[in-house]
Amino acid sequence: MRSCSNASSHSSDRVALHVCFFLLLSVAAVCAQDQWNCQTPECIGHKAGYDWAASRPVSEQDCNTAGEHYNSPSFAEGCKTAVIAKQRWAAAREALMPLFQAYALGQQTAKESRALPSDCQSAYDSMTSPDAAVKVDTVAAIGFKNGCLEVANKQAKRIMRENEKRAKDAAKQAKKQAQAGTH
Repeated sequence: MRSCSNASSHSSDRVALHVCFFLLLSVAAVCAQDQWNCQTPECIGHKAGYDWAASRPVSEQDCNTAGEHYNSPSFAEGCKTAVIAKQRWAAAREALMPLFQAYALGQQTAKESRALPSDCQSAYDSMTSPDAAVKVDTVAAIGFKNGCLEVANKQAKRIMRENEKRAKDAAKQAKKQAQAGTH
C-alpha cells in the first residue's frame, strides 16, 4: 500500500513540474516579446515559432531549418527563444532537484517515524551542527526540515485533537460516574 501512495505522490510531483514548466515557458514567451524585433503588432511569426518549439524536442539548428523552410526569420527567432527557455528550465530543475528530494525525504521520515515538530528541528540541528559526523548541504537540510515539518505539524494537530477528544470523553465518563454515585 505504501508504494501506491508514494507512486501517486511522485506522479503528482511530476504533474506539478510539468505545469510549472509550461507556466515558465508562457512567462518566458511574454518576456521575450519585448526583445523580439516583430514586424507585426501580435508577433505572429515569433509566437508560432515559440509555440512550435515549446511543444517539441528541438535544437537551435532545427529552428534555423524550420525558419528557412517557412522563409520566416521571426519563426526561427521565436523557436530559438523557446529552446533557450527550455534549456534554462532544465538547468534550474537540475539545480533544484536535490532540494525537492530532501523535502520528500523529510516528509517520508516524519511519516515513518511519526515525528513531531521538535523532532524535525532536532534532526535539522544535528545535520547543520559543526560537530556533525556527515556534512550536509545547508539548503538540503532546510529542505529536509521543511518537508519534515509539513507532516509533523499535521501529526501534532491530529494528536492534539485526539487528546482533546479523550479528555472530553473522560470528563463525560467521570460526570456519569459521579451522577450514578449520588443516586
